Amino acid sequence: MDLKRYGWDPARDLSAEELQQILAAAESQPVEPNARTLNLLQTDPASPFKDA
Repeated sequence: MDLKRYGWDPARDLSAEELQQILAAAESQPVEPNARTLNLLQTDPASPFKDA
């Protein structure tokens, strides 16, 4: 599937005001990742957050 053609791109499809509303709402709903997710973020070879 061609995601550039058929995918949803919020930066393109939403107005600047809609994007700001979404980001503002996300700040008020913090999420705590579980231990497995944190481990994968720190150890998975493909993770950009992998410990150096």
